[in-house]
Amino acid sequence: MDDTTPENIGESLWRIQSKAPGSSVCIIGGMHGNETAGIEVVRMLLNEFEDGRRLASGTLTLALGNTRAIEINERWIDG
Repeated sequence: MDDTTPENIGESLWRIQSKAPGSSVCIIGGMHGNETAGIEVVRMLLNEFEDGRRLASGTLTLALGNTRAIEINERWIDG
């Protein structure tokens, strides 16, 4: 396994990439700001990889979708 750590590649967007080839997976939390399960999964995975969890192969992309709605715990924000 490789020493993989999250790389911030944009606003609320992270990539964890192994040196070994493999599948690419993207997990998006917070498409609706008041649906917290996906938000918690993204944050949990970020913490796991920051604390040393390894990605055996491939690429994992993590994203938080609607950050403004997440901040105010609303389903969506107009505009």
